[in-house]
Amino acid sequence: MHPGSRSPDGVPTQSQGGTPSPLPDGQSADALETIEFGPVLELIAAHAVGLLAAARIRGRRPTDDISWIRAELDRVAEVAGLFRRGDHLLAEPTPDLSATLARLRIHGSVLEGVELAALLGVFVAARAVHDDLRRVGEAAPLAAELIRTLPEKGLERRLEQSVDGDGNLLDSASPRLAAARKEVQSA
Repeated sequence: MHPGSRSPDGVPTQSQGGTPSPLPDGQSADALETIEFGPVLELIAAHAVGLLAAARIRGRRPTDDISWIRAELDRVAEVAGLFRRGDHLLAEPTPDLSATLARLRIHGSVLEGVELAALLGVFVAARAVHDDLRRVGEAAPLAAELIRTLPEKGLERRLEQSVDGDGNLLDSASPRLAAARKEVQSA
């Protein structure tokens, strides 16, 4: 799939996050151990924003795809240029929602409040990163290519009205819920 396409389940996909690998792990394991590739990835992962990002870094493998390498180095050079000019690029941690999203593919499934709060957190983080990539788009157009379409803002607003940060259902989730809670409190 090309960047920005959708999976068979309609979920936006991102294919630029991995590293193409020319050799199966079994054929390159000794070489990677010799150059201490694993410990280097661990050092880099220690600087990642969040556990999910650290896991993705640990999953990287070398490649001999020169065009891919050049494209990635060009993108890195752009971002480094931002930092040299005293600018920055926002990175936000996000939880791994793989199991939650897989469950949503099952017809009739529902999420718990904690899962809804985590989903809201991902939406908020995605919007912040999206907006920051747009902000630097002129100075770093290759970095801005990472921008993807976000879910409708209305979904994010609905979640904000429905659950708090701990996943507790808010009175603002529904007028009937608010009335019922008020009635119970006054009884």
